[in-house]
Amino acid sequence: MKGPSARGHQKRLATCILVVSLITACSSVPRQRDVELHQQPPITSANPDAQRRFDAAIGTLEAGKYDEAAEAFRLLGAEFSDDAIAPMAELYVARAQMGDIAAAARGPATSRPQADEALRLLVMLMGDRDIDDRIRFAAQAYYSLELALRAQHDEALLALQGYAGPSISPAVLAKDRLAVWPLVAESLYRGGRSVDALAALGRLFEAAQDVAGPADGGEFAPLIDVDRRDSIEPRLLSLLHYARSRGFELAEGLSDVQLQEFLAADAPFLRAAAGWGLLRRQIGAGPAEAQRVAMEDLFNHVASDFVRIDATERAAEISLHLAAIGGPRRLAIGALVPLTGPNRALGNRALAGMLLAQRAFHTTGEPAVTLVIQDSSGDLPAAFEALVGQGVHAIVGPLDASLAAEVSRLATSHKIPVLSMVAENPGAHESASLDDARVYAFRNFINAAAEARAAARLSFDSLQDRRAAVIYPDIGYGRMMAQAFAREFRELGGQVVVELAYDRARSDFVQTAKRVAAAAPDAVYIPDTAAKVGELTAFLANENVWGHEASRRPTPKAKRIFVHYLGTSMWHDPILLRQAASYVNGALFPAWFSPAFSSEESQAFSSRFQAVYARAPDNFEAFAYDSVLRLRALLLDRGINRPDGLRDALANDEPFKGATGSFHFDGHGEPVRKLRFLTVQGTTLVEFPLSVPTTTPARTSAGPIGNAAEGR
Repeated sequence: MKGPSARGHQKRLATCILVVSLITACSSVPRQRDVELHQQPPITSANPDAQRRFDAAIGTLEAGKYDEAAEAFRLLGAEFSDDAIAPMAELYVARAQMGDIAAAARGPATSRPQADEALRLLVMLMGDRDIDDRIRFAAQAYYSLELALRAQHDEALLALQGYAGPSISPAVLAKDRLAVWPLVAESLYRGGRSVDALAALGRLFEAAQDVAGPADGGEFAPLIDVDRRDSIEPRLLSLLHYARSRGFELAEGLSDVQLQEFLAADAPFLRAAAGWGLLRRQIGAGPAEAQRVAMEDLFNHVASDFVRIDATERAAEISLHLAAIGGPRRLAIGALVPLTGPNRALGNRALAGMLLAQRAFHTTGEPAVTLVIQDSSGDLPAAFEALVGQGVHAIVGPLDASLAAEVSRLATSHKIPVLSMVAENPGAHESASLDDARVYAFRNFINAAAEARAAARLSFDSLQDRRAAVIYPDIGYGRMMAQAFAREFRELGGQVVVELAYDRARSDFVQTAKRVAAAAPDAVYIPDTAAKVGELTAFLANENVWGHEASRRPTPKAKRIFVHYLGTSMWHDPILLRQAASYVNGALFPAWFSPAFSSEESQAFSSRFQAVYARAPDNFEAFAYDSVLRLRALLLDRGINRPDGLRDALANDEPFKGATGSFHFDGHGEPVRKLRFLTVQGTTLVEFPLSVPTTTPARTSAGPIGNAAEGR
């Protein structure tokens, strides 16, 4: 049975809610100045002492010292009662009494005894028409938030009736805005203010992405947060999902004029939602072939935005509808990538490159190449059959090496050429050759062992190294790379003076460094990450082993042992320059793609990608881009519009210049490239002027090393 105090508490709370309902009902249409709340400056005091104390109290509040902050704001309000910040002080007394909002959101609010008093203060501020709108609407937002924390969701949304549009007052603390945005957006949605609701959802999405933050890794790391999906708080993922689903739902109900306005917005979220609404409407109307070109142009315009907001499944749905429209001029390439599951981040990255290749060179009126997207994470044969059913001429994917064999069998069975993006799978093509017309599987991705062999050739042929030390991690990758480098270096006539395996879990490499120094090598090869290279080379420098540039030869009297440091594409990481630049000056390592490469194709890809996605691309995007671009060129420039014709053209192709360099396919469907290198010069990475053709172990006489410009 409830006691008198509990009944009194409920009565007071009910009275507060009733009062708020009356207040908000009187302001159902916001004034124009309210709509731009977020653009207004914060309220400040003309009294320097009052402002100083106010700022200090804000710091106390943001530090989570709620009782201390409440008392500081009470004193400010009493002492400076006629100041502009007095009502602000009252607002923040209420905010301090609400306590730890994040903690309250995670569970029942059992430790916030002053929250009822906060509601009373907020109701008073909301009803005072003489105070600044920034304070009044901030109080309204906090009142709604307090009710939501009590699981009174309908009341929380009702409290925001007549709210000032897709805007949050600057008086709401920055750390609280992410909690307020979904309440504002949902209230606008339920109130039938669809345009404002969609704008609010866009700001919610942007705020959630900002809190999730970019992935670590610096310049070459993708910014899109889905690459760290497992490390992002479930709350943020839920907010992102809510914004996407509600936003796309709203877009389907807006008028064409309203959607066209959002299509010109700066935010990728709003452009994607607008594109979805327009395309879904046109598809639902059963468009004729004549309308398909305009729809393709619209999809090309917004497809990259779908990727940027992690809505690739929506892009896949649209692509299937567009492909189904058909027509005599229709050309289609399939994309078989993970859209769900643990590898969806890689799928997003690959799609980013594919969509750029589709969009970068398309002009209205020419035969469009449709990219038809299917999820490789579910029923693989069904996904492949769906692409075949849509009449694709070739397929790019999968990205997962465990699926490559099955996709190869499906490709051969359906006679559809496939360009897989998987790492080298030794033995996968041993029993097949492209001379056999049944083979339709090609691979266009990195080849780790080829990196090692190319580094050995560069060291021996160009740098004139004759004595090499190989230091490698005692794991499968390390052993394979060390063996490939050592074998190639010996076959060329060099001497491997020391081969040392190490435990990656160790942090003491004194003995390893001493043995390398004693061997006095010309070159040191380390197939490991940039971070581990930073550790190892510090110990080597302590033993007087230092890197030097390719053009420099040590003098006989030099006290230091100067070597050419050689690495793998895993060295292409900003941490190398941060931790080891002085130790590995002149170091050389292969890179499949880098913004540092000067070729016209690499620079064009890099600049276009940065312009579309607002981040730097990396290997996944570059290989995906080149794969679609190669197929697109064969379809459009060469006029090959049959799958078997594409297969023959790929099998007998001339070198193609792309973002990843010049490449073609050998007799086993493997890519042959002029592998380019980067070198460390001071604190920067620059392109090395020589390139090395990739080879297989049985074909080491691939010809002389050439100038990098020849491979562009």
